[in-house]
Amino acid sequence: AMVLCAAVVFALTVYACTTKSDLTYCAGIGFAAAMVMFMISMFFLFSWYSFRSHFLRAMFAACGAILMSIYLVFDI
Repeated sequence: AMVLCAAVVFALTVYACTTKSDLTYCAGIGFAAAMVMFMISMFFLFSWYSFRSHFLRAMFAACGAILMSIYLVFDI
């Protein structure tokens, strides 16, 4: 898991440093997505029954990983 995480971070860093694309629009999108994830997590916190689904947990984790990848590319 550590090697895979390091490889993803390295690949995103190389992309962020070499791209000519303007990624400043990602700030608003990233903030909105983070707020949506926060609201969903608060809903799941107070309704423990809905978060017992393994599929929902996997989808929530995947969305969080994608969001953090966008933040990494935007920040570098």
